Amino acid sequence: MTGILLSKGFVASFGEGFAAAAREAGLEPPPLNLPDDPKSRLAPADCARIEIAYLSRDWRFSDHYQTFGDTVRAASRCATCKPRRAVLRPCVRVFRALSRSLTAY
Repeated sequence: MTGILLSKGFVASFGEGFAAAAREAGLEPPPLNLPDDPKSRLAPADCARIEIAYLSRDWRFSDHYQTFGDTVRAASRCATCKPRRAVLRPCVRVFRALSRSLTAY
């Protein structure tokens, strides 16, 4: 997996747990973040690295919501919009492992 779109808030709160869950699932996707300015967009090269995107509450209820949607639509490899079984299986493993690790919080 070449990249996962995560909010900076999610990474700050759950980054270590996410990294451990990803390693447990046999993956180490580098997190990608949206630009600080909600009107800015990621470069096409960064969008091309996104294979899965996680819409967390801090993006859903912020000025970045539209930017998130635009980014996911521009991410040609993103399984969030264009499901591909080969990509989704490892992503499901990561999020299952992550949910197990977060239940301790």
